[in-house]
Amino acid sequence: MVKISNLIPSQSDSFVRGLLKIVAVFAAFFMYSCNDDDAVPATERLFTIQLGDKKYKGINASVAAIKNCERLSIATGYDKPDGHFSINFDILKNGALHKVTLVDFTRGGDNNFETADFNPVALMKITNFKYDEATNYVHFEYSGELIIVRSAFDPTDKISPRLNIQGVVTIKDLMDYECKAFVPSVQFKIPTITFTGTRANATYDASLNTNPYIHRFYSNNGYRAIIKSKVDLWNLDKGTYTFDQNTIENRIDLEQYTGIFRATQLLWIRTQDWKKFQTSGSYTIKEHLMINGLKVTKGEMNLQVYDNGVLLHSVSNGKFEVLGFN
Repeated sequence: MVKISNLIPSQSDSFVRGLLKIVAVFAAFFMYSCNDDDAVPATERLFTIQLGDKKYKGINASVAAIKNCERLSIATGYDKPDGHFSINFDILKNGALHKVTLVDFTRGGDNNFETADFNPVALMKITNFKYDEATNYVHFEYSGELIIVRSAFDPTDKISPRLNIQGVVTIKDLMDYECKAFVPSVQFKIPTITFTGTRANATYDASLNTNPYIHRFYSNNGYRAIIKSKVDLWNLDKGTYTFDQNTIENRIDLEQYTGIFRATQLLWIRTQDWKKFQTSGSYTIKEHLMINGLKVTKGEMNLQVYDNGVLLHSVSNGKFEVLGFN
């Protein structure tokens, strides 16, 4: 049995695609001009955006805003002679940016734009983020660049044009969807890196004698953490497992994306685009539990990260949550 790929049709992305479909339905249904403030007695939803030198605003029914599990997805659409576009922000409840998607029919030609594949926050900033789960309130400001989406078959190192956007989002009535999924994650924070896992994928390759179980977690700032195991973590006893730089089995690696800024239809992984560090440390299996009918293992990890013998980072009590394979 082999489950392996160089692409990332990931566990978290499958969830996000479902979430985006919901938002797309709302955005398509509610797309209209909302520049006439006098027609609306109170603004419960506001989405402003500046595209180039033009400013647009969506309010209330033209803005779709939902929360589902740990995700917030907020979209608006505009369709008038001076502009025709739709835009969606997908962020975590803690304000971490996962992805921005913009479809712009105004300019013609290439019209699909997204945040950078592996490090979206390098070009797009979320600031002044506020979220109150009890009142369904969220506010943030954004500014930065989106990249024209290239086909996975286009030259991978081709420099793509960018589009500058900025604006403000204020939502007072997020729609709450019952969480029926589970998104695996890795989270840790040190002075020089905040690792917020916004994508995850896992592979199992029965032909491998060493580490057939692999969990990969992609941060929103250009890093990935890789948990490699000889057995499914679900089947490991609770407790602490150690490894050093020379350990081959049952370890955690850290890599940094060094390729160009690009946005592709499929997230293509090339070994030469990633710098691998040396790591030692431990991980602790804290609990096994069922969530929404899925086998979930939760734990903590401690890492020392080296580059050619020089200690770069020291991680204490990082968190991970993974899905079982069987």
